[in-house]
Amino acid sequence: MRVVSIACALILTTTSTAIAQDPATVDGGHYRVVVDNVRTRVFHVLIRPGEKVPRHSHPDAIMIPLTGSPMVGRSTPPAALFLAAQTHGGGASGNDGTTPVEFIYVELKGNQAPSAAVPASRPGVNSTQLLDTPKAHAIRALADTGFSEPAGTTRDYDQVIVALDDAEFSLTVDGKTTNRWKRGDVVFIARNVQYESKNTGQAADFVIVAIK
Repeated sequence: MRVVSIACALILTTTSTAIAQDPATVDGGHYRVVVDNVRTRVFHVLIRPGEKVPRHSHPDAIMIPLTGSPMVGRSTPPAALFLAAQTHGGGASGNDGTTPVEFIYVELKGNQAPSAAVPASRPGVNSTQLLDTPKAHAIRALADTGFSEPAGTTRDYDQVIVALDDAEFSLTVDGKTTNRWKRGDVVFIARNVQYESKNTGQAADFVIVAIK
């Protein structure tokens, strides 16, 4: 009985530790979940000057800065940074600057082998490769005025669409349409799911993280 009790206690302790390291649990004030499914979890992160970040863990991930800061590798938009699975934060970690730090954090779940090839470009889009890893590909996609993809368009990879600036761009996925975008808005398009898009304003600036 005592052995069973000790084993249960160890399991509970381990589980509590794992939960405590989840940023959605320990730091929901900074890490806001905007997408969560079997392939990815995406956070919109905003850390104001002087705020600290508790210790937490992530699987492999891609970070897309919305502001430049030493906290995000001094990268300025547009950029994409690959971060191997890690635990960070805690102690004095936080935003020691004088301006807010804002970024999108795209966690890559599981260990699925890549099953799709991502094209380097698509018609009507000025594409710049930002990052290419075995799991995912990130490009800056500047959609021309009048760019469109017809209803029924599909891709054989998942797409995390991140707006780098305000835009008027119509995107319909699963019957839900987004027409107006603010910097940092995110929409997920699952592989082989039909969608439709059309740039209804000026050139629209996005980062697309394609999960292979």
